[in-house]
Amino acid sequence: MDTDVSNGERLKNATDHVHSSHSTDKPGPKPPSSDGTGGSTPDSIGSGVADRRPTLSHEPHRVPGIGQTDAELAQRRRGIDSRAKDRSLVNDLDYHRLYLEAQRFDFSDETVWDEVLHLGLVSHGHSELAQTLRQQGFRNLPFPDREKVVRLGLVNQGDPALAHILRRQGFDGPARLVDADGMREAVDNGWTELARAVHRPQDAEDFKTGDFFAGRGTLGNGTYAYGRESGSSDVDSAQLHGIAENWAGNVIHMAMHPDALKTDLHALKAEQENEIRSIGAELAKEPQHSARRTELEERRNVLSDLGRYGAALGWDAYKYRGRDSDVWVVLNRTALIVER
Repeated sequence: MDTDVSNGERLKNATDHVHSSHSTDKPGPKPPSSDGTGGSTPDSIGSGVADRRPTLSHEPHRVPGIGQTDAELAQRRRGIDSRAKDRSLVNDLDYHRLYLEAQRFDFSDETVWDEVLHLGLVSHGHSELAQTLRQQGFRNLPFPDREKVVRLGLVNQGDPALAHILRRQGFDGPARLVDADGMREAVDNGWTELARAVHRPQDAEDFKTGDFFAGRGTLGNGTYAYGRESGSSDVDSAQLHGIAENWAGNVIHMAMHPDALKTDLHALKAEQENEIRSIGAELAKEPQHSARRTELEERRNVLSDLGRYGAALGWDAYKYRGRDSDVWVVLNRTALIVER
């Protein structure tokens, strides 16, 4: 990240030459509209209209919070931790509720998972399949039976705790849809190109136009995508698409705003570890079975996931180096444009 300019200044310098508003004498990004689409119709990017300047006015939507305002971001770049003065969202989260939701959908214990699915099948009138599941376990069911369980909506491997944080941050709003020309134009003007692979066409359509699904991942919960930053020589667009396609057949082509708040996995992990240590130090002072101890334990559990922690701090995405390209964990869908 640029260490000398504010977030807003960086956006203006990086994209002023491609931004236009409805006023011809005031170039610059147009504030997002109330529907989260960036204040203009999807056709305003790559529309093929030759008599007007291109409009790349979609901006990420954020609510006031830690690490999100220009002033807070500028402080963090200069080594000033604004969290010491203002922890508004991080402190204001309902950790008891988040803890209960996270535990309810934590299927790392397969015995618990199978029992939940068994009860669900019985309640839906599929007693025979429920008995088969009890005997074999979900992971050992034949593929058609697993698909039936999925279609019934009984398997939800998302993270409802993260989903709650994303709603609080305003990160679950829609991405902006563009055509192929609009996507090329954005990538040429500094947007980070991304490719995400999903197994079903419906999953791709849901990501574009449906509710934001807060997924799970081994390096933090969120939306995983392969990526190449502007000017990267690692991979080109076709190679990026191919990397994603090797994982699953339905590839979503998208790009992330050049002014999105991005960080590195290792930097974010270091911050998170400090947070967990701080909670641990408080726990050491608390007696067993105290209300404060329970509160701290639930807070630690929720923030132990890197995606939840990053979203609570206001990061739009973080990245790490994969085998063939960068991998991004996207937390703010409104920071994206997506090709139709």
